[in-house]
Amino acid sequence: MPTAPPNRSAIEKTARELVYAGRWADAISLYEELSRTGRNFGWLVERLKWRQSREAEYRRDFGNEAHRRHVEDHFREVQSLDVEGIDSAPAKVGFISVGAFVHTLNIRDGRALRVYEKIFALPDAAKVAHESQLFTHYPAEVLNAPAFFGTRTSGEFISAYYAFIDAVPIMASENDTLQRQLIQRFWALSPVDEIFAPEDSLYPVVLELIDKLETISIFRDAGQDAARIQKHLELVRDSKELIASTIARMPKFPFHRDLHADNILRDKSGKVFVIDWEKWSFEPIGFGWAPELSVEYALPMPDFRALLQARPLFEGFNIYHLLMMSSLWGLRNAIAKRSQSGVAWLERLAECCERAAMLESQREIGLEIAERAPLDKFEVLFSDVPKLYARDNLRAFDGPALRALKDVVETALDRKAWRIAETGAGSTTILFLLMQPNHVHSISSEMSMRDRILAYCDANAVPANALDFRHDRSELVLPDLAALLRKEQRKVDIALMGGLHGWPTVFVEFCYFNAMLRNGGLLVVDGVDIYSVAEFTRWLSLQPEYEFVKQVGQTMFYRKMVSSIHFKDFADQPYIVQQMGEA
Repeated sequence: MPTAPPNRSAIEKTARELVYAGRWADAISLYEELSRTGRNFGWLVERLKWRQSREAEYRRDFGNEAHRRHVEDHFREVQSLDVEGIDSAPAKVGFISVGAFVHTLNIRDGRALRVYEKIFALPDAAKVAHESQLFTHYPAEVLNAPAFFGTRTSGEFISAYYAFIDAVPIMASENDTLQRQLIQRFWALSPVDEIFAPEDSLYPVVLELIDKLETISIFRDAGQDAARIQKHLELVRDSKELIASTIARMPKFPFHRDLHADNILRDKSGKVFVIDWEKWSFEPIGFGWAPELSVEYALPMPDFRALLQARPLFEGFNIYHLLMMSSLWGLRNAIAKRSQSGVAWLERLAECCERAAMLESQREIGLEIAERAPLDKFEVLFSDVPKLYARDNLRAFDGPALRALKDVVETALDRKAWRIAETGAGSTTILFLLMQPNHVHSISSEMSMRDRILAYCDANAVPANALDFRHDRSELVLPDLAALLRKEQRKVDIALMGGLHGWPTVFVEFCYFNAMLRNGGLLVVDGVDIYSVAEFTRWLSLQPEYEFVKQVGQTMFYRKMVSSIHFKDFADQPYIVQQMGEA
């Protein structure tokens, strides 16, 4: 009987644990095996062999009394601390480092400073110096990084010292969301003028890529889409000067370049830290966006309004400059990974170049959309979202969020006359009406919301016959609506949870939407940056009854995978079992 092929993920996990445990020979053997399957682990094998060959030197220089005296002396001399004692213990080794310790420094004034020492091979001194340069010019708190306490060389090794944080890597399911939040934070907090400019920036490479686009296989071998793609290629090529000038004008920010779940940590209080900044470079705002995009989903949009509230960009800026940069970055990544999403990124980049050029030629500044060419009704909505709420402090979908909602819905569901139910009426109601559904059951506790929606529809020729507006709190309206649909034996294709975000409302709304939603229908959950909603999505993401589709900004999309309206009890709900096990 033939044996099953080895599970590469399992082998890689085992190899990683062997590295953490310092079992160099065993780790080398497994990474060599993975390299023979086509994985690019040659660099790591060489690093581990170097570390294995220096075991005697490592034991001589670290983990002994002389090592502890060196650490004490460093903090006395470099940090001017009156250290009177130290306790040390080995710590888990990372991939780039070759050793690690946690030290507790006892300060004469009664304080205790916990320090994480990361030990590198001397050939990696340039990487360590590069990270040190960043922390010399940039506050660690702005980078969500642990405090940096300098470096020290010892023989064949170089140590870097950081404040110790009692934190663990985030869950893989949180990676995309937190990456985007962090990237936008770094964009917002970067200095107006770059402090200094490292030589290894990526944007010259990206600019060179524009001249090579037509030679790349996903564009060269386009088949029946060749004519459409060629048009986009020509537009982007002709816009190279505009792209270059936008890169030059756009403020630069410190881009991590190795941001993933293992480098994003969260402590017990929920505070997030970013570690391992050795590969960073200054890049134009807009770069670094959406690093892991799957082609079957809609392209994500940066939250440009939040960015502009936080900082100025440049004179003459319009939103398409930012989208141009993020699209250029998305295109670069798609090409590097040979992903078919490159076609979608190329199309967006071409559109952004065209519209940015149009706005520049008309000398319009800011967020207004040019009126030279007539826009369809969706574009009118996206460019000028009406203010529908009576209070300014209420959350609402902005233009990019509405565009993303439309893109994901149209990609995830077959095009037909949908039945839609939503809590929290507003701009999403107008969007849904534009999509020509059979019914939009819209629930809001604000009665005047209906009048404002209908006024917008009248002014912009948006058909509103499908609107079924229901005025009251969702927990009072949803039971009757669910009973009516059950009696009529009808189901909902799309359910949007966009109303109140507190408990128990979130779970009450889901209870009734789950009963109304058809098998294969789309559940849209807004406000996942709020703890009450985030906790709900952590539970739902582990439930087999729902499949996670996509996250765009603060909105998550799920597809219902069953016809049943009931869930098993707590013992068969993975998230609850997981939490009880950790309690």
